[in-house]
Amino acid sequence: MKRIHQLLLFVLMLLLTGVWAVPAEASDEIYGLRISEIEISGNTRTRERTILRIGSVDPGQQLAPDTITRLEDNLIKSGLFARSSVSVEALPDRTVRLSIEVEEKWTLLPIPVFFTDGDSIMGGVVVIESNLAGTAKNLISGVMGGTDGLSVFAVYVDPAVLQSSYKMTLSGGAGTQEKEIDTPDGEFAYLIQGESLSASFGLGYAFGEKLEIGVRFRFQDYIADTIEGISLPADMYLEQQFGLQARWDSTRPYGALLRGIDVSIESAFLFQSAGFVHRGTAAYFIPTVADQRLRLLLQGGYGEKPFYLEDPVSGRDGFRTLPFGKATADDYISISGGYDVPVLERSWGALVLTGFYELGWYSASYVGSHLFQGPGGGFRVYLQKVAVPALGLDLAYNLESDTLVFSVALGMRM
Repeated sequence: MKRIHQLLLFVLMLLLTGVWAVPAEASDEIYGLRISEIEISGNTRTRERTILRIGSVDPGQQLAPDTITRLEDNLIKSGLFARSSVSVEALPDRTVRLSIEVEEKWTLLPIPVFFTDGDSIMGGVVVIESNLAGTAKNLISGVMGGTDGLSVFAVYVDPAVLQSSYKMTLSGGAGTQEKEIDTPDGEFAYLIQGESLSASFGLGYAFGEKLEIGVRFRFQDYIADTIEGISLPADMYLEQQFGLQARWDSTRPYGALLRGIDVSIESAFLFQSAGFVHRGTAAYFIPTVADQRLRLLLQGGYGEKPFYLEDPVSGRDGFRTLPFGKATADDYISISGGYDVPVLERSWGALVLTGFYELGWYSASYVGSHLFQGPGGGFRVYLQKVAVPALGLDLAYNLESDTLVFSVALGMRM
């Protein structure tokens, strides 16, 4: 009897306080109620205001059917958190309290880099901080040296200037370099030795969670000291450009991968060349079964770019049949499809096998026009508690040039 009295007393206390906890699958009765309190736990470095901004939630908002799912997805997609969970609790005054629990990733990463193609050797270190001072600001810097020269660079990205919808990007780089460009069959095309100095400033504005538009100013000073393989005078080349950019990103987390649509376009005017350049990318990640997905990708670009500003296409998804690190393009188009299969998902991360086929065409100033197509495959490693999106290797076969190409994927989106 005593236990019955205790149970009745407990139920009576719940009725009097009028407070009840609701799991992530909240009942329809609380949708539309105002969020009066937000509690955050698990964050040791990330500021609470940063978490609220990333999650697109604030006190005073109404609780919608997709609020919890969207909040959790936004936190995971930011790349700063290994896990996130949200619970909601209704309060006596007909408002709700959100409880957000996160597990942070390690974001300060010194990454040693080394690669060789048999002729040249390069190495160095890249330092990445993707959560500077707990504000989700990015600072990336590095130094590379070897037989191809010595260079330094730095990139700073503020995704929300003064916690606003404005995004700012600053970058700069300088150094000496030896740049070799080959044809798709691996034949030497030309080599340039010289020095370069570059800087850029970008300012964007986010319309909600998916659409972002912006402008970018870029300065490039290139001195060609030695040129082999083409008739081009050793000289100083200077270029400034002003560009408009737009991106629509509706991707959401899907296991260790992403699903959804990601589209970006850019148009720029080059002042010294007095011409326009345009480029764009459209990706569609389609979920299938057991966290697997189909990947469709369309890329294109055209314009009047100087040889030292041509897009470095090799090593990118959709161009992996071209010589790794030795292909640039003035005009290009690529259509590719791939399939990603997670084969090992553990607490440390996931191993994803990938297969693909690509078909495309490109034209470069001193290399000419070439078709490329072929199959390939490789793997990606996603680290659950480290803020590097993916690392991996690929092997592709170019049917047009009858060549086998090995490439490295470092820090690409999953």
